[in-house]
Amino acid sequence: MTNVVKMRHNEFVRFFKEYIVCEECGEETRGRVYSESQQVVCSKCKGVLLDADAYGEPNDGMLIVTYIPGGDDDEL
Repeated sequence: MTNVVKMRHNEFVRFFKEYIVCEECGEETRGRVYSESQQVVCSKCKGVLLDADAYGEPNDGMLIVTYIPGGDDDEL
């Protein structure tokens, strides 16, 4: 299980720099991570966008998430 950092000043922080489309509700969101949570959720429907527990426990105590927007393979 990963360590969860308690946020003191904000209820949540935004996760993505740019808006993405939620696969559950189809709305644009930048994702939210709430205090003491290991999930990135949609700001509209609260559907889970990323779940750190799904990746298992990191070997070195750190989980690095790389996000590549969906699209044509030719664009990458």
